[in-house]
Amino acid sequence: MAQVQVTEAIVESYNIFLNSDDGKTNGQNYDFQFGNNAIVTRDKSQFIRLSLINFNMYKNWTDVNPFNDGLILLSAAGAVQTPVLLGNQNYAVLRDLAKNWADNTAVAVAAVFPAFGAIAVTSWTPNAGTGINGTTNNICSFLLTTTNPHGLVPADVAAGNFSMQSCIDPQTFAPAPAGVEPGGDSALLLGGDRVGSTILAGSYDITFPSATTINISGRYPGQRSSEPNVYVRVNPASQVFASEMFDHPLTLTLESNLNPSTILGEIKVDTELVQYNPTSPREFFLNMYQKAINHLQVRLTDSRNRQLPTFGVGALGSTPAQCTTGNRNFTMTIRVDIVAGIAHGEAAPNVAIGHAAHTLPARFDSNLLINMGNPPGKSGYGNHPEY
Repeated sequence: MAQVQVTEAIVESYNIFLNSDDGKTNGQNYDFQFGNNAIVTRDKSQFIRLSLINFNMYKNWTDVNPFNDGLILLSAAGAVQTPVLLGNQNYAVLRDLAKNWADNTAVAVAAVFPAFGAIAVTSWTPNAGTGINGTTNNICSFLLTTTNPHGLVPADVAAGNFSMQSCIDPQTFAPAPAGVEPGGDSALLLGGDRVGSTILAGSYDITFPSATTINISGRYPGQRSSEPNVYVRVNPASQVFASEMFDHPLTLTLESNLNPSTILGEIKVDTELVQYNPTSPREFFLNMYQKAINHLQVRLTDSRNRQLPTFGVGALGSTPAQCTTGNRNFTMTIRVDIVAGIAHGEAAPNVAIGHAAHTLPARFDSNLLINMGNPPGKSGYGNHPEY
């Protein structure tokens, strides 16, 4: 009797609608408990498939935030590290971001180098009236003008006497500059290089046009934000893989491995909303090979597996008020499919194929093969049966 392997078939489907807004639990890291409505398979050789079919939340955090606002002004051959923090807000145009960078740099320089006297900020770019799609190279730069001669020369930049880092590993400084997060993400905004703490020359081009002027410039076109997507991660984890760079902030270690991941979906951040509706079936889905799911923890992160930035009472890594009594929450819809097929780790089921059913006596059955005889002049002796 012949055997054939059963192909995949969906035996049951339904939707579950999830809302993380209960006013007391972390609205961006929520554990949904299913209680008596656990998701279970119905038989052997079945597994559970979860598909994301809808996601909605408000974008109530700023494009410049604690994950990308930190730079370090180096002086005294790199022995002194002074934090320069960008204003945590959205910026309509790159010129506004460049001006904020310039103003905060001027404050830091005045504190570290009081002998320079008063410092004025001028000539920042992109030029006034230039939007993000305007006629410009989108490089952020500015000019600091000191009251007294600064006495700096190009060699001082290379030696770390006057340079600026977007530092990948600020924690290696002792003490670490306050407010500067690992990864060097400020360089993504300002068009600099993300560098290690030992690179004294820093991340940006610094020149000295005159005895009383200092020009600081990005090396590449700037951008107003550093994270275009929100990542929906779930536990229990499933058979999903992602580049190692999705797991943590940028480090100085080469990372190219493809590792198991908890990512369910990658959702585009718009101006006011973060929304997802699939354009094709099974765009974001998970095959869950356990026989029952009693809860689903949903966690929202950026591309580096950091929780989304928050405002108000509470610190990053805890549960701030914005995520509980505030406005940080989401809704999502998941389609549940109970799939009959080869579940991971199970033997393939086999189905026996019997004789074809007949509704007529054999002499009248139109499915009978007809002996067409042998070609004229040829014998059928010794030929195979199908001849």
